[in-house]
Amino acid sequence: MKFEKSVYAWCMYDWANSSFATTVLTAFFPVFFKSFWNQGVEPTVSTARLGLATGIGGLAVALLSPVLGAMADAGKAKKKFLAFFMIIGIAMTASLYLVPTGQWQWAFALIVFAEVGFSCGNLFYDSLLVNVAKKEEMDAVSSLGYAAGYAGGGILFAINVLMTWKPSLFGIHGAANAVRVSFLTVAAWWFVFSAPLFFYVKEPRLLHIKPLLVIRDGLRRLKSTASKIGASKPLLMFLVAYWLYIDGIYTVIFMATDFGLAIGLSAVSMMLSILLVQFVAANQ
Repeated sequence: MKFEKSVYAWCMYDWANSSFATTVLTAFFPVFFKSFWNQGVEPTVSTARLGLATGIGGLAVALLSPVLGAMADAGKAKKKFLAFFMIIGIAMTASLYLVPTGQWQWAFALIVFAEVGFSCGNLFYDSLLVNVAKKEEMDAVSSLGYAAGYAGGGILFAINVLMTWKPSLFGIHGAANAVRVSFLTVAAWWFVFSAPLFFYVKEPRLLHIKPLLVIRDGLRRLKSTASKIGASKPLLMFLVAYWLYIDGIYTVIFMATDFGLAIGLSAVSMMLSILLVQFVAANQ
């Protein structure tokens, strides 16, 4: 199936930001948080801190999502809000490079804000689907975006893994420095490959957009939606169940590497498993 240029530009954002989900959230951050930023700390303590970071980030996203989602549905300035949260995610990810050994508090704070930027940005990215795809194309375009995400995240992750195994090939001294540089590569990858979306995905032009009016409109829509959900018990139960389900999925993704190391799996086998999953998923 052949699509418009705007469709491929939209999919490139998934290609871009999935590098954060793969290299940072799933693979390197949990390992580095335990071995570098929590050096000398009991494994149970570092795992608890990692879980707390996940929980705080997830809670912040859960609280912000209803309002931001309503704002996205209002159809006003989606790209501007996406750019705002994207820059937060990119800046926080790049800043991980600067955190010295033992300073887990800084790494903790940065990953929480990076997760919020990543997840909230995705709300506005997802809402742009209606701007690039016709109704009958939405399933195909959404699937193409997912495939692009797994492929893009997998390619950079493969490079990052090679960097940590053979740092001398990249002019880097030691595996620890290679991991830190990997955070910079994720930030750069995310920024560069997001550009097509902002150039080629079009929104209806709205003159004199006032942020306070957008927020007020979003809150109004949220109130209306909440009243409709409250009136439908099956829908309310479904949303609660889905929230618990998807939160469990994200917890597994974020904590899998840490748990794997805790039960004796090697870092090499964990990295290879994650890499394999990316390319298998991209072909489904």
